[in-house]
Amino acid sequence: MVPTDEVSDAARPGHSEVRVLVHEGVRWRVFESRSGTYDRRGGPNLFFECEQVVRRVRDFPPDWFALPDDELMAISQRR
Repeated sequence: MVPTDEVSDAARPGHSEVRVLVHEGVRWRVFESRSGTYDRRGGPNLFFECEQVVRRVRDFPPDWFALPDDELMAISQRR
């Protein structure tokens, strides 16, 4: 579980729990969010964000929160 001081603005309404991990020295916040009304594809998205990058993944396993850090980061690099 992520300590409450690790959860910031990503934990706003419409977002799931936030998982924080460090991968190759970079601190990432990972959270699931529903698509906005402007996105005709709809459905949930998994966001990976750090200070320099935000990645959005549409195809991810429902148990993403329980995956080991390396497996979760591999999902963020799929194309």
